Formats: sequence, C-alpha cells, structure tokens
Amino acid sequence: MDRAFCRIWLFAITLTAGAFSLISVAGTAKARDSDYAPARLQDTHDKFSRYCIIQLTCPWKPEMLKLIEATLKNERVAQREIGRRLISGDELPIDKDDGRAWQVKAAEQGDALAARYIAAVQRQGEAIEIDEAKEAQALKPQAEAGDIDAIRVLAPMIIGGRGTKQDPAAGLALLKGAAEKGAFEVEKDLFQLYLNGSAGIAVNKPEAMRWLAASARHGNVEAMGNLGFMIVNGAAGEFSLVDGYCWLARAAMLDSEPAQDKLSRMFGLGEKDRRGIVIAPDPIEADFWLRLSARHPTSGSSWLRGRLEPGMTSDQLGVAKRRAEAWTPLVFDAVKGLAIPIPVSLSGTGVPRACPVLA
Repeated sequence: MDRAFCRIWLFAITLTAGAFSLISVAGTAKARDSDYAPARLQDTHDKFSRYCIIQLTCPWKPEMLKLIEATLKNERVAQREIGRRLISGDELPIDKDDGRAWQVKAAEQGDALAARYIAAVQRQGEAIEIDEAKEAQALKPQAEAGDIDAIRVLAPMIIGGRGTKQDPAAGLALLKGAAEKGAFEVEKDLFQLYLNGSAGIAVNKPEAMRWLAASARHGNVEAMGNLGFMIVNGAAGEFSLVDGYCWLARAAMLDSEPAQDKLSRMFGLGEKDRRGIVIAPDPIEADFWLRLSARHPTSGSSWLRGRLEPGMTSDQLGVAKRRAEAWTPLVFDAVKGLAIPIPVSLSGTGVPRACPVLA
C-alpha cells in the first residue's frame, strides 16, 4: 500500500509540474498584433494551439479558438467577426488594418455585413483595396434572393458602375423592389440617393422626401428624427412646426437621442415657424426631455441644463425628474397608434389637439 501510494504521489507531482511548466510556457505564448493578419493567422494557430490541450494553458478562450479555426476554414462570417474583434479590441489586440483586411476577405466572399462596413469606411474617405468585381459577383445571388443587406451594397455598385456594368436604372429597380416589400432601411437609402444625386440619377428633393416619409412611417427611428428636423427647418420645402414636432416626438418616444435633444431645445428656448405658429417655452417639458437625452453618451446639451435649471423652482425640477425616472421607451407599434398631444401653444387655436396616428 505504501509503495502504491508513493507511485500515485510521484505521478501527481509529475503531472502538476508538467502543468505548471505548460502554464509557464503559455504565459509567453501571446501572439503579436500582426500575427492575426490574414497571411499569418495559420502560423499563429499552429504555433500556439498546442497549448490548448489543457484549457488553463491555452492563450485563447474556447470560443475564440473555434472562431480562429472557422476563419482558417475560409468561413466568411468568421472572417467578418475576427475582423470586428481586431478593429474593436474585443479579446484580441486592436489592429484596424488587419481587422479591415479580414472584413475585405469576407466582403469578397459575399458577406453583406462586411461589405456594408467596407462601403461605410470608403464613404468616410479612407482608401481600402478590395476586388469589387469579386465582391459584386458574390453579392449578386443573395441580392436576387431578396437579402436586404446585399441589396443595399450591390445596388449602389450597379448605379455607380463599381465592380460591375454601370446601370443606374437597374440599381434603382433593385432598391425600389426591396422598398416596396417594406424594407424601411432601403427607403432611407433612396432618400439619400435622391437628395444628393448620383451617377445617372438627378437630385430630386420631392422624391427624396417621399422616400424619407415612407421610411419614417414604416418605423425607421432615424428617418422619423430626420424628417422632423427637416420639416421644422424648412429643408423639406415647407415649414410646419406642428408636423415637425409630431415626427420628433415619435422618434423621441422611441428613445432617439437627437430627437430628445431637439425637443429639449424647442421647449427650453421656444420655437416659431414662418406662419407665426410657436412653441412657447416650457421649462418642465424642456428639462424632462433634457434628462432623457443626457442618458445617452452622445448627448451634448449640458449647456442647456446650465441655462435652464437655475431658473426653475424646486417643484418644477421635481416634476421633471419624476417624469424622467418613470419614463420607459415605447416600441413602434405603440407609437404608431398613439395620438400624441400637441402643446396648446403650438395648436394655433388654444384648443388641445393631437398628432394623427400613423396608418
């Protein structure tokens, strides 16, 4: 028994020492940033995956190891995801160049979300090398099958003749076909297209506004806010403080920070349109929307709080605070059927009115 016990004890010590040895080696098994580049990932995997026999010594969590292995199998979703992680530094070292290189590889295989990311970065003026012909060819079957993300990338490529034969009419037809099926994101794209114009497509502000209104009516919160801003500012071709307020209020109830910020300014400073319709200053209403806007990291209304709250009574501040604390964002179906009260000062008649419900 003593001899058997000694053998077990020595085996345990040996096993423990081996584990600690692996842990010690694994402690240095950290890939450099560039080791996650498309050209080096296979070598990185081969070099460090041997430490993953024991999870304690593995440089990666199990899900990360699976992601790396799926990426090496040329799976486009995995390529896009590892690219995202490198760009954001999510469990991988931040390396935007390598991250975008993986996004490009995914886009060239027809990953629509990666293609949209690359298109957005290119619109910001950054030069990214991508085989657009390969990308367009890979996206085409998905777009023809009705994939909205693929359509939103491929149609502008067709309109501009990037990676495929230029055909503005065919690109427009692709977008409008998706929009007619209720894709409000595509309706917003058509708004931008007609507002700014494009190759073979003339600027057409009335048509742009028609598509923006359609997108707003179908539940696009960003479109609701944009429509409200444009109507209030007259960018839609005609000023209408009432209609603009209604769209901003709908967006704000759906937790749009820009709409909440605009409403706080309107009620904090007052607003008047060219017809003489006004929103009279209302410190409680202004502070209420201001508090909701301030919850968002993008809020920039601290200056208004410094101007507004020192002139409010304790009771007024208490009402605004309690309203904000009790508030919860609504969903579109609830907002759609809601007759939102219009401020009496905005009604023009002194008689309470409500925004029309959305059909």
